[in-house]
Amino acid sequence: MIVKSERSEVLDVAKGIAIILMVIGHCYSTEKTILTLIYGFHMPLFFMISGIIYGNKLGADHDYKFRIWNMGIRLMRPYLFWCFTFSLFLSLLQSISGTVGFSSTFFEYLLRTVRLQGVGSLWYLPCIFIVELIFILICKICRKALLPISLVLYLIAMIIKTDNVYLTILWRVFVGFGFFAVGYYGSVFIVWCKKKEILQGVRLIVIMIILLVLYVIFSLKNGMVSLVSLRFSNPLLYTVNAILGSLSLLLFSFLLASRVKAQFLRTIIWFGQKTLFVLGLHQFIIETIRLADYKLFGNIFPKLGLFEGIVFGTVVCVGLLLISSIFEKLKNKISSHEKKEEALCRKSV
Repeated sequence: MIVKSERSEVLDVAKGIAIILMVIGHCYSTEKTILTLIYGFHMPLFFMISGIIYGNKLGADHDYKFRIWNMGIRLMRPYLFWCFTFSLFLSLLQSISGTVGFSSTFFEYLLRTVRLQGVGSLWYLPCIFIVELIFILICKICRKALLPISLVLYLIAMIIKTDNVYLTILWRVFVGFGFFAVGYYGSVFIVWCKKKEILQGVRLIVIMIILLVLYVIFSLKNGMVSLVSLRFSNPLLYTVNAILGSLSLLLFSFLLASRVKAQFLRTIIWFGQKTLFVLGLHQFIIETIRLADYKLFGNIFPKLGLFEGIVFGTVVCVGLLLISSIFEKLKNKISSHEKKEEALCRKSV
């Protein structure tokens, strides 16, 4: 029960903050300092959280059964759905603008989908799926080899540069697996810290601040990075930054989940629990608002400079909440209608 509670509170708060930062990052039209700070850790954090979740599962049940089919449905079904619909959406927008033809653009997006490159940020879904498959394979064959294999795969991706499409996809998986392993082993460390009561009170806040300050300093020194384009600048600094940033956010989430009970926390948890929904839908909202801003208002958001992503991202997040609320109400109405029909059928019988 402890694992489930921690999963639902701390990790969902961390995922919620990370996915909101991702939305904000995607709302910037040019590189900014805030983008350097977001991109330095937010994707590695998602891999680390997945590793922590698997570590909790195996820690609670050493004979835990992995269901690959369920994993595939959970990750690849939304990947295919969102890639197809977003490809259709982008192709229609570009064909209406007259820049390129619909069929050629749509085919190119579908090809990216089949290649597991994804469309936009959707590349993450097949990537984490393959990472989890590798993890399961190693656990079944020889779990003791997990650490050396993780190090080797991570070093390959960091040291050997490539422009090949398929190798780029594989390199992302290798990097993601490295951070997944950090999360997996980190789950044991988190349990130890909890038992020793290290992550409490003033001590927790001091550790979090130190990690955060170090992260900001090293991130600004390393500059802009991107896991999508395998742009790491200094690989060692990138690795240290990603771990420092992820740890500081996890500690902040621990502090937030244990001390604050407010509406905004429930909103953050909602984003953490609906990451697949946010990952897929936010791209539609961003492109729609960008088009409206360009056509009707003369590009107001880019003129906001450093605050572009923050303001734009807030609008997108509000849009996500509104759309989700509408879907939920429609779902409840349909469910209520079906129950009434079922009740009428029973009475007639």
